[in-house]
Amino acid sequence: MCAPAWTDEQLTELRGRLNRRTGTARCANRGANMVAVVQGMPADTVIDAMRDLVPRLPIGTGLERRGLTGAAATILDAQAALALAGTGGPAVPFDGAWLAATLFPQADRLAPLLEPAVGPAASHPELALTVRGFADNGFSLTATGRALHLHPNTVKYRLNRWRELTGWDVHTWPGLSASLLGLGLAQAGAFGPRDRG
Repeated sequence: MCAPAWTDEQLTELRGRLNRRTGTARCANRGANMVAVVQGMPADTVIDAMRDLVPRLPIGTGLERRGLTGAAATILDAQAALALAGTGGPAVPFDGAWLAATLFPQADRLAPLLEPAVGPAASHPELALTVRGFADNGFSLTATGRALHLHPNTVKYRLNRWRELTGWDVHTWPGLSASLLGLGLAQAGAFGPRDRG
């Protein structure tokens, strides 16, 4: 797991709390991040202990892997997921956000391709919610409507409006992938103000 760097006092307190649990935990600052590597301890236990000490802490978690090489890869996963974590939001697991976490460092290079999501998502958050809902509900207008408490025709209208504003048709792989990646990176703050000089 990774979080922004902690003070020595916070690290000592966290280590003490985790050492009273079953399993092994090692926590230390590494550059700008605090890294927690655990074995035989549920991730939620560590996350809860971290949040007890720093309540609105952004946290990224990596995949479970074996050995030292695996631990090193897991730390890289957690650092990538941390870049997507919002203050006070849920911990971001790499296994659920791996694509956006992997692309986040390339956001400047990808901006010309994915930035069309930013304006429409900001000015029409209901469209962004509908696009995500469509992807999460098997690309079904009916299931999306049920999940979002909308009539299927409203879902269809919103998806068509998204296409008009972005040029992306979510019924196609290129349109859906660009939409979801653009929304994910925009939500993570990847597309900030730029010098268009």
